[in-house]
Amino acid sequence: MYRLVERYAASYKAGGASDVSAAHCAEVLNRIFQQLERHYSVQVGENSLSGLTPAVLDDYYNQLASRCKMTTRNNYVCMLNPFLRWAWKVARATPEDLSGVLTTHKLPNEKAVPKWERKEKYLSVQQARQLLDVNKMPGRNKLRDRAICALILESGMRVSELCALTIGDVLDGERGKIYCRRKGGCWEDVYVKDSFYDLLDEYLKTRPDAADHSRPLFLSTHGHPMNRRTVYSALSFKQKQLGLASGPHCLRHTFISEVEKRNGAGVARDCANHSSLRITNRYDHSHPEQLSRAVNTLPW
Repeated sequence: MYRLVERYAASYKAGGASDVSAAHCAEVLNRIFQQLERHYSVQVGENSLSGLTPAVLDDYYNQLASRCKMTTRNNYVCMLNPFLRWAWKVARATPEDLSGVLTTHKLPNEKAVPKWERKEKYLSVQQARQLLDVNKMPGRNKLRDRAICALILESGMRVSELCALTIGDVLDGERGKIYCRRKGGCWEDVYVKDSFYDLLDEYLKTRPDAADHSRPLFLSTHGHPMNRRTVYSALSFKQKQLGLASGPHCLRHTFISEVEKRNGAGVARDCANHSSLRITNRYDHSHPEQLSRAVNTLPW
């Protein structure tokens, strides 16, 4: 980690951000500056940032546009601009305020999204069942990855929340509820479907340290606690092999969509730990089969 980024992350956390948000911000910023250092000779010192100009930022963004989705580019901009503003005002690491050079973009409509960027954000019921069938799941660590998929599909838990869990967080509390720190720093009960525990027990039988309830709930192949990147890598490979929408976040979309259809938007909002229905609506999707069934069940 760059020392300047580390200082900013500490400042960001002191301003009220959660540990998870501060760590994610630092991860993105380090990735950005590694690329800027490698391709544009930008130097990131402990108290200085040299070689970064509006022209460099513009060219860097244009290069991102050729290989990254717009959501990824906007995420980079949202992380970089507050840092640049802090570096100019607080750390005095830059001679001018560069935070206004890059702005986020919004496409006018769905058809304007390039085909290579379009993908489904959710699974049908049949596809979700397919992902939870260990006999159909390709690759290694099948029992672990099935348990991860089940936890997200059956509770809507975010990946960052999942990665922070210990074995005791799940097994020592009341069955069907997991008390964990959610996005924003608050502690809440997360409700999970009972069938998840059977899949978790099968996975924990492969763990020689399962009796130690202070250990992380999910470990990588090398025995390290899993993080966003390792979870994404593990699940995306299997999802792509099965021809499904990839990434763990599509499982959260699926959970919220199904809860909303069966129990209403208010319940879906609370299960998802959203602050408003407006946010929940972004996660509510209908599969083509559901749309077809809806119009064909009309009473006239």
